[in-house]
Amino acid sequence: MNTDAMIKMIDAYFAGKTSPEEERLLFSSLSLDAQGREYFKDSLLFKTALQSAEEQFPVHLDDKILGEVERLRKREFLREYTSPKFLPLYAVTICILIFSFVFFNKMESYKSEMDKALIMVKDQQNTIELLMNGLPTVQVHPASEKTYNLLND
Repeated sequence: MNTDAMIKMIDAYFAGKTSPEEERLLFSSLSLDAQGREYFKDSLLFKTALQSAEEQFPVHLDDKILGEVERLRKREFLREYTSPKFLPLYAVTICILIFSFVFFNKMESYKSEMDKALIMVKDQQNTIELLMNGLPTVQVHPASEKTYNLLND
């Protein structure tokens, strides 16, 4: 077996993708090839070093990472909307709020004055009706007999 094929087979062995027949062929070929044995030793050392370097992640690590990401996202959100490019927009918004408040108060005062005037007009109308109903009926007589005859003819 040539060296490239042996290296591929060694990589497949450490990846767990070889069958028992291929493993027997690999180990019999390794006994004849010194360069293959060195590559196998290096791969074995690398695999054991990699396994010893692997640590179990703490259970709360995911929560800690997600919490930090959320905190950074909130900070970025606040930084985005407190930038100087939004200051004119905030100033206009505050001016509109103040204008709306003043305008609303002015309209409320006009409304209360209109209500008072309406009540006063209704009272005056009721007073006039009472006076009109309280007066005796008026009978108009002509000042002279001549005028009476002229009007009736």
